[in-house]
Amino acid sequence: MNRLSSDLQLTWDDAANADDYVVFCDTTPDGPFDTVVGIAPSGASGLTVSTPQGIEYDLVAGRNASCGTGPRH
Repeated sequence: MNRLSSDLQLTWDDAANADDYVVFCDTTPDGPFDTVVGIAPSGASGLTVSTPQGIEYDLVAGRNASCGTGPRH
């Protein structure tokens, strides 16, 4: 993650067959990561989100219409 003023820039590598990417967050490193922070289109290598109030852990998953949301990394 890169800090841009008061925002965080989350980055990842583009995944094959992803229609878009879903970014999930949680306040503990073990999840369950049910809260969606944002969605980025296919081809995007990242997403800028507001800096959380406290400690936050983020995971991203590729998603497509055929298979749904993939594993969160």
